[in-house]
Amino acid sequence: MTPSITNKTGKVAVPLIVFVLTILPAISLLIAALTIWLSRVLGSAILSCVVVGGAFLLVATIIYLVTLRGAVKRMQERLETIYETSRVFKTGFDKIRELVDNFRS
Repeated sequence: MTPSITNKTGKVAVPLIVFVLTILPAISLLIAALTIWLSRVLGSAILSCVVVGGAFLLVATIIYLVTLRGAVKRMQERLETIYETSRVFKTGFDKIRELVDNFRS
């Protein structure tokens, strides 16, 4: 790689990694704080965990259905195409091997 490409990659990759490494614990701590606060309001830690977990499950389901479902479907179609192509190649390779084996005999 040329030095300019390496420098540009480093200028983006390092801040991105640091961002991810700081945002994940921050979100986790906020979720924990929400759960603790809700357990004090409801008087039950188990119930607050169920409520917060259910809320996040609902949000994740909505995000999947609205934005990711099409992308996952396209990815499955591409994988099926790759599988079919590799199966055709394997079948052709097996036939060529049979011909070579018959030619040797």
